[in-house]
Amino acid sequence: MAVPTALTSAVSFTNATRTWLVSSPSGTSGTHVLTATAVDDAHVAIAGLTFSVNLIITEQCDPPGSVTAPTIPAVEANLDNTSYTFTWDAWTTVSPSTCTLQYSATVPSTISSAVTVDLVARTIVVKSRDNNLAGVYTIKIQALSSTGGPLTTTSLATMILTLNENKETSSRAQAQSVSIRNFVYPSVVRIALRAITNGLSTNPNTFTRVQQTGDRSRGDSSKPTTGGQDSFDTTEQVARKDMNQPSIVTDDIADPFVEAERRWKELNE
Repeated sequence: MAVPTALTSAVSFTNATRTWLVSSPSGTSGTHVLTATAVDDAHVAIAGLTFSVNLIITEQCDPPGSVTAPTIPAVEANLDNTSYTFTWDAWTTVSPSTCTLQYSATVPSTISSAVTVDLVARTIVVKSRDNNLAGVYTIKIQALSSTGGPLTTTSLATMILTLNENKETSSRAQAQSVSIRNFVYPSVVRIALRAITNGLSTNPNTFTRVQQTGDRSRGDSSKPTTGGQDSFDTTEQVARKDMNQPSIVTDDIADPFVEAERRWKELNE
């Protein structure tokens, strides 16, 4: 009989019953090969009558007798570029009760850039300023054996993570959008109106002149209004004038040239 040196004090063989007895192989986890050879009456090995057995020894916690997953409370984080740290409790074990387990976590790919998981410290850190990530997500946490192997009992728990939109950032962006729309789009409509009255209208002899004060008047193309500004102002000049003019409600305007054509017709009715 051949027994690995690491197991000589833990394994014994009984010839009469052809059995091995393994007792308390502490610190010898892994796969070990035990070999037995048949002998004749003179105790001489018989060729071809050798066989071996793979003895697999596992730690007490690989796996433990049973595990119980904790209830992980739902958590929330704001998308304000602040770090939010959440910790989950360790799974409890029985037989023995002193096992230190390993863990794996599955984070939705949508928020993977905003979530950092520390499997040793059992923490999840959330940090982002992207309001597009706002929503409710499920993070799956799985307990593994002390050596990282799968457990045979229920070992899955979930963490419900809610990411809240940063209201301050959202409001500021919306205000900027409205400001740009109320300033730039009316300017585009006015430029389109001037383009139509000067070159695209059905009456090329009639055009709109804009005074420096922002007032409109109509005149003959051969008699420009004194002190006025030709309808083909530069974009910068139009923008300066528009700053002193009431905003135009543009939510229902799909095409500035369509709107300009409508206004030209109103001016010439």
